[in-house]
This record gives sequence, structure tokens and C-alpha cells, in this order.
Amino acid sequence: MATNFELFYERIKKASDSSTDKEVAAFFGLKKSTLSMWKKREKVDLELLTTKCEHVNLNWLIRGTGNMLISEKIGESLDESFTIREDKDNLKDEIIRYQKKLIKVLEDKTGNHQDRINQLEYFMEAVKVKFQIENEIEKTRQEVNLDTVNLPKAEDLEKS
Repeated sequence: MATNFELFYERIKKASDSSTDKEVAAFFGLKKSTLSMWKKREKVDLELLTTKCEHVNLNWLIRGTGNMLISEKIGESLDESFTIREDKDNLKDEIIRYQKKLIKVLEDKTGNHQDRINQLEYFMEAVKVKFQIENEIEKTRQEVNLDTVNLPKAEDLEKS
């Protein structure tokens, strides 16, 4: 059974009146390697697709529903052509809304990572300060050489 993308790609071939990948690439002005990447990643350049397939009903192209050509659906009525333009705009709006949701999810995930990065940077700074303090203590010990210094006892200090 064909995947959704394979069915979608078959509609792209039909819309571009192509039977081979070479013909599809030529229709879109792409290198064959770029077209291969589309197929491998199952992603297409929507802007290029809508520009080159302006005559094609995007609902049919993307979802496989309705008539292939806009002109088949328009007939003689101008009102219908405006409706189809609205459908095309609504599909673009739907794609834009989806992209915005995706961006929001990515920003949220990135924000969580940024919080963790900030925590780690704070921790690293605290460790750095701790090592600086320990180095200063060791340096002071060496300067004073506490092992050889006779410090007065607390009792002797109280008597003074």
C-alpha cells in the first residue's frame, strides 16, 4: 500500500503532466538530486509547488479530494472562481497556522533547554568560585605555614 507521500507525489506527477522523475524535476526547474531529496525526506517546497501548479486545485493536490484542475471546478461562473481563490487562501492560512504551531512547540522545547543551560552555567560558576576559594585557602596556608605556628589557646586569650 502506498504511503500518503507516495500518493501525493503521484498527484504532483499528474499535475505536472510528467511520467518520470526527470520530467517532474524539469517542470519545477530542479536538479534531479533536489527532487530525490524531496522524496527521501517526504517534504516539498510548497511555495514552488503552488507557483508552478497554479492551475491545480490545491485541495486535490495535497489531500486528493475534488477536481484536479481549478478550471474544471470554475466553469463559467466568476463567483465560483472567487470561492476557489478563498479555498486556496484558506489552505495557505491552514499551512501558516500549522507552521506557527510548530514554531511555538520548537520555541517551548528550546526554552526548556535554555533553562537547563542557564542552570548548568550557574552551577559551573559556583564550582569555579569554590575552587578559587579553596586555592586562596591553600595559598594562605602555605604562606602562614599553619603547621609550625603556635597559636595561643582560647583560655590564654580570655586571661589577657
